[in-house]
Amino acid sequence: MFKRFLMIMLILLLGLPSLAVEGQGRDNSTPVVVIVVDDFSGEELTTDDTADLSEDDACVLNVEGQGFRTRGLSVDNLEDPHGTMVYTQIEDTLATLGAGDTISVEQVDIGGLTTDVIADELATAVDEVPDGSLIVVNMSFAIIPCDVVFEIQSTLGIATTTFAATGGDVEGFVNNFDSFYQANVVDTLAERFTTEEKEGDSAIELDPLFVLLRELSEQGVVLVAAAGNFGLDVPFYPAAWEGVISVSGSNGVGMMETTAWNTGNDAPLLSIRTGPRTSQRISHYGEIMMKGEVEYNGVGVIGTSFAAPRLTAIIAVYLSSVGGARNCANALAYGDYENLTLPAAVSQYCPTMSGFLPK
Repeated sequence: MFKRFLMIMLILLLGLPSLAVEGQGRDNSTPVVVIVVDDFSGEELTTDDTADLSEDDACVLNVEGQGFRTRGLSVDNLEDPHGTMVYTQIEDTLATLGAGDTISVEQVDIGGLTTDVIADELATAVDEVPDGSLIVVNMSFAIIPCDVVFEIQSTLGIATTTFAATGGDVEGFVNNFDSFYQANVVDTLAERFTTEEKEGDSAIELDPLFVLLRELSEQGVVLVAAAGNFGLDVPFYPAAWEGVISVSGSNGVGMMETTAWNTGNDAPLLSIRTGPRTSQRISHYGEIMMKGEVEYNGVGVIGTSFAAPRLTAIIAVYLSSVGGARNCANALAYGDYENLTLPAAVSQYCPTMSGFLPK
């Protein structure tokens, strides 16, 4: 049972079966750069890291690290940093899709801890992209106020892993986390993420990463983010930001989900079994639902962090074929969390992409 609980923390897709893409054979000549913004250092986040930060600072953690003392993966057999695993999956998925050498993959480490540092690093990476290239940014991380990073751990009784200290009470943990997140994260950050600048005493300084991503979206950069793995009805930030495609995870191994979301029982969204006849949904809601079960080093793992890269790779292949003029991928950030399958979302919001979906 405990190993099953660990599945929510970790993710990687290896050995994908060969999949044809309907759009293959077209001119894949437009250069595309995929920028993976994630934890490549695997360093431990300590109270010393946040001691000198102001109450306005926002910390960046990998999606599994939201309730995890370390931002890097430290479970036996899965010691690779989260970002390394995400990066590898994107490259493997691109190879499976038959992507050409016009698509490259770059890294931005979230080791700077705060959104202002990450914004600077991402802006630099974007500036270094060659002229004429299209950009897809993959983000499998979450943002929370720095001053509650360790409060999450102490309030919810989290020790080494998210569910280890709950005694198997996954439903109780999810409910407690939902309450804590709404009270301590949403109320604290939402205004800085959603309001315009004001003048005078009521001035609000918008989060620098929020501002940067908004600008990139307006410039045509495609932004993809994992929704999160704690069973909430809304995604974590940055997936919840306007212009960012939020990706929920569904049960099953493969390229993408084709079974529609059942709003009555949340199937087939990622869940873990809590009893002989009961299970608990752990994927947050998102705009696009992609499969999120994988195996890494012989360990079965699940999570939205690797549902998102599947979509990122598909979009990169699509962009390399159609170029910028016919690109409608940003329309997939349609602004509601209906967990649409990719074929359904493409049919409704980006029809020109339909010929580039894996069969």
